[in-house]
Amino acid sequence: MGEDNAQSHASRGFWKTFIKPFKANWTESIHFVLIAVGILVSGYWAYHTFDILGRKETAENSLLKTKSDLHQAKLDLNKTNLELKELKEKIEGTISSDITIDVQKHPLNNGNTGLIINVTIKNNGTQDIDMKWETTPINIYKAAHSEDKISSKKLYKPYIYRSLKTKPKERSVFINNLYLFVGAKKDLSFFVEVESDNLYFIAFEADADIKTQESLNGKTGTWMSSKYIFVEENKKPLHSAHTH
Repeated sequence: MGEDNAQSHASRGFWKTFIKPFKANWTESIHFVLIAVGILVSGYWAYHTFDILGRKETAENSLLKTKSDLHQAKLDLNKTNLELKELKEKIEGTISSDITIDVQKHPLNNGNTGLIINVTIKNNGTQDIDMKWETTPINIYKAAHSEDKISSKKLYKPYIYRSLKTKPKERSVFINNLYLFVGAKKDLSFFVEVESDNLYFIAFEADADIKTQESLNGKTGTWMSSKYIFVEENKKPLHSAHTH
């Protein structure tokens, strides 16, 4: 009991000594307590704010990196798709041709003009080409025109011949297809007599073969090239019979 009383007395003495300065000036003591609490709160707020800002900066950097990675992934995907397309074209082959129309004009004695039309076709693809047509691949329209409006007054359909008849009982032979190996080039030549001093529209058109049609996924394939020409007035004097 004596020891307990001694400890209790010592404790009361300690608290009296600790509280004594505060009793002397409660206002100043409370002021310091409030300052201390304010410092603690400010420190916590500063730490919390810094932590939030740090997380925001980290998140923004992460977002930027994600966007950059996504953009690079898109570029890589496009590159891969292009490479796959090129590889597919190499495996399946590409179908391409270059068709040009060249026209030579020759005045005739009857006042008309003779047209020699040369159609040059080159296979630029990686597959053979087989063009087909029913009677002739070329149509020549004598054009009627007014400002930007065009119509046809007359149609010429010259054949492309394999051979011409040399005897009365023979028949000229015309062709209805053209086969081109890869890299090959061929000229098709046509002749037609037309009226002078007129505008003409020349159109070459041939159907694609079955293999080419199948590669077009149901679309209709047509080989085509066209050209406008104007045939000037034939100033060559008409041939007249001489009298004796």
